[in-house]
Amino acid sequence: MLRAFALLVLHALLLTPAFAADFVIYDDATQNGFDQNCSYLGVPADFDFANAAPLHSGNLSIRFTPDQYDAVSWCTPAPYSATADYSGISFWVNVGGSSQGANIVLALDNGGAQVAFQSLQTLYGAALPANTWVQIQTVSAAAPLAYGGTFDQIALQDVSGVPASDIVFRSGFDASTASIEVYFDDVVLQAPAPTQFRGTTIAGMESGFNGAGTQHVCLQAGGPVAGTDYPAQDTRLVDYYSAKGVSMLRPLFAWECMQPVLNGTIPGAAVGNYKAYFDAYKMMVDYATNTKGMNVIIEPWEAASDNSIGGAMWNGDLVGSAAVPRSAFADFWSRMAAIFKDNPRVSYGLMSEPNHMSTASWFASAQAAITAIRTTGSTQRIYVPGNAYTAAATWTTANSYGGDAVSNAEGWLNANGVGMPLSDDPLNNIALEVHTYVDCYQGGLYDEITSNTAAREQLDVAVQWARPRGYPVYLGEIGMYAGNAPVNNPDPGCAVPTGTAAGAWADFINYADANTDTLIGFTWWAGGYPGWWDDVHAAHFSITPTNGATFTGDSIEMTLIQAAF
Repeated sequence: MLRAFALLVLHALLLTPAFAADFVIYDDATQNGFDQNCSYLGVPADFDFANAAPLHSGNLSIRFTPDQYDAVSWCTPAPYSATADYSGISFWVNVGGSSQGANIVLALDNGGAQVAFQSLQTLYGAALPANTWVQIQTVSAAAPLAYGGTFDQIALQDVSGVPASDIVFRSGFDASTASIEVYFDDVVLQAPAPTQFRGTTIAGMESGFNGAGTQHVCLQAGGPVAGTDYPAQDTRLVDYYSAKGVSMLRPLFAWECMQPVLNGTIPGAAVGNYKAYFDAYKMMVDYATNTKGMNVIIEPWEAASDNSIGGAMWNGDLVGSAAVPRSAFADFWSRMAAIFKDNPRVSYGLMSEPNHMSTASWFASAQAAITAIRTTGSTQRIYVPGNAYTAAATWTTANSYGGDAVSNAEGWLNANGVGMPLSDDPLNNIALEVHTYVDCYQGGLYDEITSNTAAREQLDVAVQWARPRGYPVYLGEIGMYAGNAPVNNPDPGCAVPTGTAAGAWADFINYADANTDTLIGFTWWAGGYPGWWDDVHAAHFSITPTNGATFTGDSIEMTLIQAAF
């Protein structure tokens, strides 16, 4: 059986809203600093932490042959809050040779005293089936383990033959049931129920190509110039969004400005414009996270040579090509993660809107970047977009880019070979990044609002795919014109728009509120610096402060959405 689950390692990670991953206690072996030698009573033959069969997953499980009041235990000395540090306990159990299992209980201890106690049968909501793996999760159980204090041990133990006075919830237990063989696997503390973050993209530092379309401006002699190629950074912009209640910023940047030579240093030079560009970006990230307590997703946005959305490119060449090999993309993210890995409020968006490339190639590149990030020791969440502009509504639809006719769903699930999905093992801290807009083309290029339910219907395709697979979904971009959009269909094939900004935004927020289990957050498209990102129409949908001298004043878009932050 399982007794003491108490938490010590990565305590800070568990307390970071929206970024915590489930905390593994046992997965083929005891992990993350837990001590299994607390297992008590019985003899060594009564429990085996390296059992070969049956298995729920992996290569090993725990076999327990309980005698009266035996337990398998993991111990640490630090007490933890049941409401603040975890949302529940999850594990898989297989009761061998019996359909009872009613004498096996889950208990929490604190300072040697038992503080919560419930049978697995009650938690499961029925008699445990024989020779079958079933999952028990205390947060979704028929009769949850109700406890809101602190604990330093968690016990799954046998209570057959124990006097009723020793059992807190004695009713329904079958103390006469003979001892049986029980197996456990994949034991985790579930991360706190996430607080849905809500924020905005910050545009302006991503830059593009020169007028001739022959060179990225970041690669010009001397590098990018503040005030000419990107706005001079001012902390008052962060102050403005912080005052609105924004909890997440997604400041875009150009890969070429950060790393002007593939596989080269970041920043691109120790002095001069490249150093100034890097310092300006990092200053804003540090100010938002360390001074204002906000979270930040750092993410590159790449221009094609015609200054359209380039996706996964460097200086106009696709990632995975001979000019920009996959290893260069991995190198870039390895260097960025090494810089930001010690800031728990920073997470990573691999690339804004990959497009015009093979879906299989994109996910192979994404996996290379994820592996490189994790190799640095960085544990922060990684947001992975799909190909074809990562449109939410077409997540499960095959696209013809690159000639492979593969959907993003298929690309994700086969990124490491057939049946081998995208992985950042062992952290399980990756999420889908999808985008959606409410115009006919769902691309944010028109003011019209197709219908009030457009965002809900489009986003739900990705959410319904991700939910049963346990993947979080991040809506990286959503925007709409808050004024009176003209009835001006961009294409004869588009239906006459019927939505309004107020109706479409309210319906989207209702959907977001109802799906916090999977939709972990969203960022508006977009805000920026006064004079650089002012237009409230597509494709800007500006929530830039309207007074450039004081960084105050609200656009019509901000007036529409600010109550949702």
